[in-house]
Amino acid sequence: MILSLTFWKLSRGPDGTEEKKYLQDGIQFHPIWKDLEFWSTANYLSLHEEIMKKGSSSKQEIESEKECHERQNIIVYSQLLSYAYNMSSFGVDRSDIKKITQQFYQYYRLDDCRVKELMVVFFSKGFA
Repeated sequence: MILSLTFWKLSRGPDGTEEKKYLQDGIQFHPIWKDLEFWSTANYLSLHEEIMKKGSSSKQEIESEKECHERQNIIVYSQLLSYAYNMSSFGVDRSDIKKITQQFYQYYRLDDCRVKELMVVFFSKGFA
């Protein structure tokens, strides 16, 4: 998804000036981006993979339960924010984005202060 905002080609506009056409311009209206099951699954797999990375670390660090919860909170918060932005960029309705993010922060028991931060950032005017 993020690569669709990275790759572009130059093309001439109607007035003859060159403009960048990003890959996202050509794919953003594909039906897959409106499929909430796609977003839920992608988010779940991404979160699961990121959380499991720590468990497969070659370091033999012992993490307290509090440290483990804090690490997971940071991962969930950042991933949800990233996915909310991507969903918004691909035209998913805000109410659907909120519904999906709520499912995940409830499932992963995201701290209340991070939930509030997430909602403030998500509903700010600067957010897509």
